[in-house]
Amino acid sequence: ANFFLPCCQMVQLLDLSLMTLKVESPHMSGHFGGPGGDDICVYTKDGVPVRVNSVAQVRIGPPPELDGGSGDEKERYLRSAASIFGDLSREDCRAVITQTLEGHQRSMIGNMYAKELLMDRKAFAQEVNRSATVDLIGMGVWVTSFVIQDVKDDNEYISSLGKAEVAKK
Repeated sequence: ANFFLPCCQMVQLLDLSLMTLKVESPHMSGHFGGPGGDDICVYTKDGVPVRVNSVAQVRIGPPPELDGGSGDEKERYLRSAASIFGDLSREDCRAVITQTLEGHQRSMIGNMYAKELLMDRKAFAQEVNRSATVDLIGMGVWVTSFVIQDVKDDNEYISSLGKAEVAKK
């Protein structure tokens, strides 16, 4: 039998279901664009300003590979998640995780050349996921998928790369 002592214990519910998050770099809300609503960008290693939109599927709690693992490790994930997200709403949880992923995505953009980013989106997504994993695991969160949806630039660098590739053939 379990007993609950209201003066000493607190019960909180934490939603462990899958979340779909839109990850934007840079994040557009509250940006410092000009009066015309100009978007800010993140600069690649070679100085090309880009905007990257991705989608992540994340879940709070232990990763599935721990299903057959020890209860201690599962409990560690859940305790970590509960300490960070226990008193937050679902939307606040989403915001914290999204901001973490956006930060790692911006960092990876700055560490790659534009051509690398454009030509191998899968590798870019894997690098963002890998770099964010350490932070997210510490929060009791794991990423089930991370996919780049769109890479844009305002200087037509992307279309210039495409024209150069067509010209080679």
